[in-house]
Amino acid sequence: MVRRTLGAAACLLLAFASPAFAQGEPLQTLTPQLSGAPTVKLFGYAVDRQGAGLAVGAPGNLNFNVTTGPAGAVFVYSRQLNGSWSFANLLQAPTVVTDDAFGYAVEQTASQVIVGAPFADVGGPNRGRVYAFTRQGAGFSAPQAIDTGVALNNDARFGGALSQDSGWLAIGAVGAGLGGHVQLFRYDGDFEIWVPHSVIPMPTPSNNAQFGTRVLVRGDRLLVAAPGESSAAGYAYEFQRSGSGAAATWTLRQRFRPSGVPGLDFFGQGIDLSDDAATLAVSAYASSGGGRVYLFERNVSGDWAQFDDFNDRPSIVSSANYGYTLRFDGDFLYAADIRARLSGSASRPGNLYRLHRTAGPGFDLERDYARPGAENDFYGQDFAIENGELAIGAPGVDATGNDDEGRVFIRTDTQLNEAPGLIFNQSQTLTQGEQSAPAITLGQVIDFESPSVTIAVSQIAGGTATGVSASGLSISGDDLLGTLVAGCAATSGTLRFRANDGLSVGDYDLNVILAQNPPPTLGYPTVSVNQGLSTTVAPNSGPSDNGSVTLINILSNGTYSGTSSVNSSTGVLSLGNAGPAGTHTITIRATDNCGATRNATVTVQVAPNAAPTFSPGAAISRRQA
Repeated sequence: MVRRTLGAAACLLLAFASPAFAQGEPLQTLTPQLSGAPTVKLFGYAVDRQGAGLAVGAPGNLNFNVTTGPAGAVFVYSRQLNGSWSFANLLQAPTVVTDDAFGYAVEQTASQVIVGAPFADVGGPNRGRVYAFTRQGAGFSAPQAIDTGVALNNDARFGGALSQDSGWLAIGAVGAGLGGHVQLFRYDGDFEIWVPHSVIPMPTPSNNAQFGTRVLVRGDRLLVAAPGESSAAGYAYEFQRSGSGAAATWTLRQRFRPSGVPGLDFFGQGIDLSDDAATLAVSAYASSGGGRVYLFERNVSGDWAQFDDFNDRPSIVSSANYGYTLRFDGDFLYAADIRARLSGSASRPGNLYRLHRTAGPGFDLERDYARPGAENDFYGQDFAIENGELAIGAPGVDATGNDDEGRVFIRTDTQLNEAPGLIFNQSQTLTQGEQSAPAITLGQVIDFESPSVTIAVSQIAGGTATGVSASGLSISGDDLLGTLVAGCAATSGTLRFRANDGLSVGDYDLNVILAQNPPPTLGYPTVSVNQGLSTTVAPNSGPSDNGSVTLINILSNGTYSGTSSVNSSTGVLSLGNAGPAGTHTITIRATDNCGATRNATVTVQVAPNAAPTFSPGAAISRRQA
């Protein structure tokens, strides 16, 4: 925890900071809106980086039973010397169709971009196809359509998962056979093509097992996920290669999952292996609590054994699909939650977390890469990490006139998480017993990793002001808004606020100046009334107060002997049977919510009651009788 006071210098620093270090902002945002490029959807659904090359899949349509567009594509970018990415090539199937999901999966080698189109109709609906594009100068040669090693059934979805290493390529087909299978290919360097080697069917066939949802080749090992197996509890499989070349064989070594995983957890949805191949991370993205990541290491028998599990995320984030995609990079593990909800947001745009290997066996949450977004942006659906630089796909981001167009956000990973900050550049002045206007600007929120709206701010103990509180705290843009309330005996000093990004907190003080509570305002004009009659007198000033007027009463009638009453809300004085004749002073007191009083006088002039008068008319003459 830190406690800091940020002044004008900090404001200037932020105002002139480069975009790379603006709070929560990516270094670069990649979009598919390029001159001459076709309209696409789901840009960022698949992301893979190989050195200075970045491939981004935009499959366009994920409903394999509906022939809707647009067609899929893969956008290839080249990294520039200044660290930015520039568009280089657009890849599409040789015959462009609207429902093949070309770009659903992408995998790069040093010389190729391999693209899965699992909904391609090749001899039947949704059997799938994979293409290998070979770099040729600044462009690519005509692709190799990688032929399947065995005949596929309808809805096999061959090409939904890809992984290559050491001249071997694994391709998942989750709908093939009974529960799915994985096909293995070898790279023939003489002919520069991929040739079929073998097929690995699901060892324990069962419908909807989704064997091949994730595949991972590393050296002589192949990891395959079947998250739908066993009522969607899920299993992971490891196969080991013996020999090399065409004579190599792949045999099952282990089928495993954590103990106690119930159905519908989908263990195996996310899977990755550390750089040294010593730690395996596998997620059950639908487990209770919004998803979970399980860590494994090899035991003395060489099998994977669980040693840890976690759902670590910032406290201000609500998890939904934690661990949907996993990636290792050195001593760091990155876990995406594609439907995470951020603090202060009703939507679930997604989030990405970085965890650092500890001195012990586990990992600690170190920072997140939150961004404000909309429901179903699917931020983190796929991402690539290399040398501390992230390319994060968000295929559900809407564009004007094109829902689910998608984006890829380039983020740096060089900074550790810093505590969020609050900037209070001016004092707030308040009067005792007063409540400020609602949602006034108290200060500004800053955070170098996350958008301001994701920061949780609260008032905490520790300030020196007494009798003052803040309520209704919210963030709009970078502004901290709230309402200040001062008690009747409140004193000047500071209010302490805490900013929390879920990983670290910072405490900051706002200076508050209290003015003494003034008495209420109340005044009356002089009134004239005839003796014995009635009248009313309305105040000519007030009643009003900086807080509230709680009581208005008659303190003294003086020499006035008639009836009198005052409305305790409006201050209107009612007089009846006025008297005696003469000038009288009535005193009325207004009391405010803090007990301060104002005595107002009403001068009442009572005119005496005059005797009746009679004026005789002209004489009347009459005769006797």
